[in-house]
Amino acid sequence: MTSFCSLYVVNTGFLDKTERAFRRDVVTTEVKKMGEFLLDMALERAQKQDVAVGFVLRYGDLREELKATAHDPKVAMVVLGKPASEGSVFSQTELEALGAEIEAETGAQVYIR
Repeated sequence: MTSFCSLYVVNTGFLDKTERAFRRDVVTTEVKKMGEFLLDMALERAQKQDVAVGFVLRYGDLREELKATAHDPKVAMVVLGKPASEGSVFSQTELEALGAEIEAETGAQVYIR
């Protein structure tokens, strides 16, 4: 059985860009719940394919948390999803550069799919 780990990073840095009143703890909790939901969906899909999946939920900057996770000696490969649209966080070029950084810093192979 193949084994994978899914990563979701809770990053509420976007909240620093507004002057609206809000409760940071409430927004953080909701973003965390969304991450857990997405990870559960990935787990369900993987189980249907007879693939063992674990998941990691981290808080912070996506780039830094990806690299920190890839530093784990058990991580041999990192698979990043292609940008869905021009509004994505990363352009294809930026994602390729991030992949190269991860490979150089961790030794893990990076694939963009």
